[in-house]
Formats: sequence, structure tokens, C-alpha cells
Amino acid sequence: MKEIFFINGMPRSGSTLLCNILAQNPDFHVTPTSGLSELVRGIHQFWRQSPVIKASETNQKQLQIINDLFQSYHSDTSRPVVFNKSRGWASIIELVENALNRPIKMLATTRKITGILASLEKLYRKEIKNIDSPMEISPAMATLEGRVNTWSSPEGLVGGTFNGLRDAAMRGHREKIHFIDFDELTATPKRCIKSIYDFLEKPLYRDWE
Repeated sequence: MKEIFFINGMPRSGSTLLCNILAQNPDFHVTPTSGLSELVRGIHQFWRQSPVIKASETNQKQLQIINDLFQSYHSDTSRPVVFNKSRGWASIIELVENALNRPIKMLATTRKITGILASLEKLYRKEIKNIDSPMEISPAMATLEGRVNTWSSPEGLVGGTFNGLRDAAMRGHREKIHFIDFDELTATPKRCIKSIYDFLEKPLYRDWE
């Protein structure tokens, strides 16, 4: 039975760096950006919308299926501790806790919004030069102002993630989320990593002692 933690960071805020640091611990498996949160959300929505399911199955079975999914999804690693990375976890904390039958712990990397937007724009200008770039080239993204508005909108990459984390804190989950500032992670990594291990209640890996 794997122990599962969650990473739900702001974009361009050091979450990849954090994942690489955590993965140095041989007991830790850290996923790349994962679709598991979407699968969990999809099961829940299907359970609520399907007339057949609503008529014949209990919500307890739904929770058991989701619980089993967490284990089977990470069956490709033998490491006992898993960190699943997705920007979708903050909005479904209650569902996850009901399925796992325990409070969760989540790591969230943060950065000044201006720094995030500047980093996104730098990445956009770099990637858009490639003919096979996944960067969106819609009319809304045709100007710097348009790109900033798109990323910052309530449904956007930055605005949506920020609102999800803020709402999770306002729903009463603040103590379950350990916020990690990008500048602190890069300037004082040892102190920052120690605070993460303390939050997770794990012995500090020797490389960071």
C-alpha cells in the first residue's frame, strides 16, 4: 500500500525543480504532470449523472473504486511514497479525502504573479518559433495584453490555478497545504526542503541534512 501525497503548484513556480529534489530520495516516486485528478473527477461526475449507476450502485462503491484507482495508477513503481502532480487536486480535496478516508497533505509551489507571467511570456516567445509548438495562436493570444489576460482569467492557466488554491484554503484546508515560495526554494533550498519534510512528517533524506 503506497502512501500518497499531492503536488498542486502554480505554473512556472518551481514545481519541476521541487519534483526533481524530492525524487532524490530513493523512497519517493514523483510523477510528471498527471491525469489522475481528471480520472477521479470523471468517475465522480459519471456516478452523479448516470441513471443506471444512481439506481443500482452506492456512493461507498464509488469511493472504493477511487481508492483502488490511486493504488493501481501508481503500480508502475516499487517506491513506497508517491507524489502525484496535478493542478486539479485543490478543487477536489473533499472527494479525495473521502476516498482515501484520511486527511491529505499537499505541496504547492508559489511565485509572484508578475514573475509567473513574465516566465510564461518568455517561454511563449521561445516555443512559438517552433513549427510544431503546442502554444496556442488564437486571436486572443495575438498580443502581449491578450496573452496576459488569457493566462490570468478565471479559467486560465494562472488564474484558474490561483483560484483553486485560494478556494481550497477558504474551504478550510489551509493547514493541509504547504506553500513553497519559488525565491526561497532557489535561494535557501536546505531550509526549504527541511520544512517540507517536517510538514510531511518524514525523516530528512541524508543529502539535505
